[in-house]
Amino acid sequence: MSTEITPAKTLGQVLRETRMSKDFTLRKFAMAVGISATMMSKIELDEVGFKAGEETLKKIADLLGLNSDYILSLAKKVDSDLQTMIINKPHIMPEFLRTFGNKSDKVLADLIKQEKDKQGES
Repeated sequence: MSTEITPAKTLGQVLRETRMSKDFTLRKFAMAVGISATMMSKIELDEVGFKAGEETLKKIADLLGLNSDYILSLAKKVDSDLQTMIINKPHIMPEFLRTFGNKSDKVLADLIKQEKDKQGES
């Protein structure tokens, strides 16, 4: 499931608009996430100094049908599994990201498809 969202929106705006479009009340949604309505409100209001944890953001994304990597990026976070990959391959992963990080989405998608096709042949 994919939802079109303009990149100029904040984390809170994206979450609030998506939650409301799915007819979740703040309280019911917070309960489904396992957090207080106050905490959910702080997230949606982009309250300065308040930072939701990675697992909370991933659960929110999942319940709203949003891409968790996108939601984490709006919160200026990176999924811990990606951090582990970079840490475990410190000589090659940063170079890989710097080399390919500025490529278009199409070029990157083609690169991923090529690699997945190769893996399927094995």
